[in-house]
Amino acid sequence: MNQLSKIRAAGFAIREGDDDKVIISPIDELTQQQRVFILANKPAILQQLRIEKALQWLAGIGEEDPLIIAEVTEDTEKLNGLLEYIKHKG
Repeated sequence: MNQLSKIRAAGFAIREGDDDKVIISPIDELTQQQRVFILANKPAILQQLRIEKALQWLAGIGEEDPLIIAEVTEDTEKLNGLLEYIKHKG
């Protein structure tokens, strides 16, 4: 189970905000231990959120080629390029 799955399994909604922020709700229900976990794993959580967004977009356009999907999710530069494209083109 990755970090994102653990947060969701604990009953929280999570998304990426502006400026590399992690938005979690309900925020007031986070324990101190959960806050520490999120801060310690923030880079991995952001990466997982970005990959998830890219995978959702690829699925939405009907992309099923495993090589393309792997290329986008395993290469940070390509992932960031796709996310920029999504941001500007939808």
